[in-house]
Amino acid sequence: TYTFNGWDSEITEVTGAKDYKATYTSTTNKYLITFENYDGEGLQSGEVEYGQTPAYTGETPEKPADAENTYIFTGWSPELTSVTKAQIYTAQFSNTTNKYVVSFLNDDGSVLQSEELAYGATPAYTGETPTKPATAQYTYTFKGWDSEITAVTGAKDYKATYTSTTNKYLITFENYNGEELQSGELEYGQTPAYSGEAPVKPADIEFTYTFSGWSPEIIAVTEAATYTAQFSNSVNKYVVRFLNEDGTELQSEELAYGATPAYTGETSTKEATAQYTYTFKGWDSEIVAVTGAKDYTATYTSTTNKYEIKFVNYDGSELQSSEVEYGVTPSYTGEVPEKPADAENTYVFTGWSPELTSVTKAQIYTAQFSSTTNLYTIRFLNEDGTELQSEELAYGATPAYTGETPTKEAIAQYTYTFKGWNSEITEVTGAKDYKATYTSTTNKYLITFKNYNGEELQSSEVEYGVTPAYSGEAPEKPADAENTYIFTGWSQSIESVTKAQTYTAQFSSTTNKYLIRFLNEDGTELQSEELAYGTTPEYTGEPPVKEATAQYTYTFKGWDSDIEVVKGAKNYTATYTISYVRQTADNTPECDNAPAVAKYDWLLMLNANALKDKGYNLNENIVDWYRVVGEMDNLDSGERDDEKVGTGYYYTINSKLNDTGDYYALIDLPWQTTEVGCSGLMRTVVFHYAPKGTTKRAMAVSPTITYPEQQIEIVNLPKEEVEVYVYDVAGRLYRSFRTDGEPAAAFKAEPMAGTYIVVVWTSKGKETFKYIVRKR
Repeated sequence: TYTFNGWDSEITEVTGAKDYKATYTSTTNKYLITFENYDGEGLQSGEVEYGQTPAYTGETPEKPADAENTYIFTGWSPELTSVTKAQIYTAQFSNTTNKYVVSFLNDDGSVLQSEELAYGATPAYTGETPTKPATAQYTYTFKGWDSEITAVTGAKDYKATYTSTTNKYLITFENYNGEELQSGELEYGQTPAYSGEAPVKPADIEFTYTFSGWSPEIIAVTEAATYTAQFSNSVNKYVVRFLNEDGTELQSEELAYGATPAYTGETSTKEATAQYTYTFKGWDSEIVAVTGAKDYTATYTSTTNKYEIKFVNYDGSELQSSEVEYGVTPSYTGEVPEKPADAENTYVFTGWSPELTSVTKAQIYTAQFSSTTNLYTIRFLNEDGTELQSEELAYGATPAYTGETPTKEAIAQYTYTFKGWNSEITEVTGAKDYKATYTSTTNKYLITFKNYNGEELQSSEVEYGVTPAYSGEAPEKPADAENTYIFTGWSQSIESVTKAQTYTAQFSSTTNKYLIRFLNEDGTELQSEELAYGTTPEYTGEPPVKEATAQYTYTFKGWDSDIEVVKGAKNYTATYTISYVRQTADNTPECDNAPAVAKYDWLLMLNANALKDKGYNLNENIVDWYRVVGEMDNLDSGERDDEKVGTGYYYTINSKLNDTGDYYALIDLPWQTTEVGCSGLMRTVVFHYAPKGTTKRAMAVSPTITYPEQQIEIVNLPKEEVEVYVYDVAGRLYRSFRTDGEPAAAFKAEPMAGTYIVVVWTSKGKETFKYIVRKR
């Protein structure tokens, strides 16, 4: 921005014609430079002077991952360049499609298949058809997954589902002798019912039998079962008679099978003779336990009036013996008789058989006992002694375990399976414990080795107590800009297996060094050194220089980019400002005045053959075309800095783009080896271009063909407010601005090569122009 500073010389009294030229001080303009995130969020904003290259100093921009992609910052759009106007730089990101773990699980949550799939991929289960173990109640058939398989949008589990079929079991009803009475299959949970005729057990000599129910007790079906008919028994009774020797009935009664008859009547007598007195001797047969109807007939001895009376125990052992006179009732004076309990029964003394009566004969009295069947405690115990089932059962009964299958809690090393009881189950003969026994299976555990980033390197199941070993290639962590990494081991010491375990690779880091070079414009190395990541380079050599040519001199301007902290290898190349050297040979008589130029509609062409015919040495590389900047005045002045628009023997002007303006060529002649003896700059005459059929200059864009960041002008604008829009060939808007009555507007060419459209809106409509940006 320029401020009037006065005149180029002091104003004095007039002594002749004189020009006073205004002078100005210049202030470098500042422009608002804004850094925005992808969503327009402001990240950094500040004013930067014209010509400086802005630098972003904030935290690295981030774009949050969505379900489909993860984003990484890649730079700015447009590319950072030296400031020429207010500019907004927008953060750019590359995207990586996200991956998600998709698992197929069994009904119990166990993993059947698991894999990482990219967003949008459709999972497919490729394993064996899932199964579910049958229970006592059900058998299971795979039905499908708990939800429809769809394209991946995130981590997801698909769980196997099953249809259940209620199991059936064979239920059999048997008679006491194993004869099958009824048989059929019933579903789990149904209660069996016997529908046949009541079971019958034929009477035997001892008992008459009556059906009393089933063993075991009928319960709802949980497994195949056999129910055996049970019978209550009533002891049979038989008539037992005691008869006198002459057949006279002395006593008659019904007695139960097994009971021992006892004569309770008066002692049988036989009329004494003069010589003898008859004493009842006993019965004609031994009195035994009842097994059927029987008669006992009295027998006699003729004795004196005394009879031997004996008391014996159940086993016939004599307890007491004495002679007792006829008619005297004997008495037992010894200790109470005892019969030792056996495994089956306990016995209690109940009296004598026969009943004590007055002596009429020699008599043996036998001790009588009642019996009670013994009960015994039968227990089913777990291996640790825990009682699973306990009941009292009668001698001779067969125990049955009716509880749930015993279990033993797994430990880290083993899993246990019920094997059976420690002894065979037999009929009850005494109290007894049955103890559960188990088989053991050594447990296996999943041992996983992972890299620093969670990538699985190795995974396998290893038995308890075995020390796992990593057999893969040494883990690697890729170097980043700052560091290089070396594998140092695992996150914890590898020990024998006692549980599932994950080992993660560990790495040490070394700061990277990068080659930083300072180069001259021609690539010559001025300074080179390796610097650690994060340090700031410093150029310590002599200021760079570029050799002057006949046309230009060069002054070191700085480096092609700002010096910044080291993040990688980098070259800094010297840049120069150019000063134009004007030579005295310009169009002098000895250089044969201005070279000839042919003008064809929209083409300017140097008549190179004519120059060569005059003896000049020249080629296309020394011919430069210029467009006049500003007014034509002072064209010969060394202060001009017209715009170079092309190189070569000809320059094409695009008529479709209304590329109006004033043009000329400069030929930078080398030292001549011919007789011409002329060198330096030669300028052709100036030609003016305007659209056909116009007498005044029309609105135009110039130059038509340019390089990135080169100045573009829109000239001959109307004296009103106009709107300017610049688009690329895809229709994307690059820039827009307004003018307010100025005759021309200027802006810099876009940074990217390509074709661009300039649309200018005025009160009369719109004008459309093209310009082309070439790569340098």
